[in-house]
Amino acid sequence: MSTLYILDTNICSYVMREHPVQVLERLEQEAGRGTRLCISVITYYEMLLGARRKPSLQPIIDAFVARTNDVLPWGPETARVAANLSRQLQDKGQPIGPNDTMIAAHALALNATLVTNNLKEFRRVEGLAIEDWVSGVVIDASGQESSP
Repeated sequence: MSTLYILDTNICSYVMREHPVQVLERLEQEAGRGTRLCISVITYYEMLLGARRKPSLQPIIDAFVARTNDVLPWGPETARVAANLSRQLQDKGQPIGPNDTMIAAHALALNATLVTNNLKEFRRVEGLAIEDWVSGVVIDASGQESSP
């Protein structure tokens, strides 16, 4: 089974806006390895919302999404994971935004690695494997962090 990466909204926006060489090269490397590069339907929603505010973004978003393997749908299990995660973060006094909670839950439910450059929010989520292809920071599901 191939690795599953879920690209969060911040990294997608960064790629579409800045065209960062190191991230584009990593995307190509992973695609060449047969890695599944997907986005959550929540990320797709956020991107479409941005296009409603600025219609010139729509063709850029369409081209980006076409290069991913899939827009991953939500199901009942992901909703359960999201509800539990939201409660855990609230109980710890460390909530994150609702869309980020749903994206993190999607990655957790699918045992996927979340690719983001928003470590501030997502590192609060226990059990979430995270890679920041901008800084090179990797946080495994046990919370162990490494960087270049």
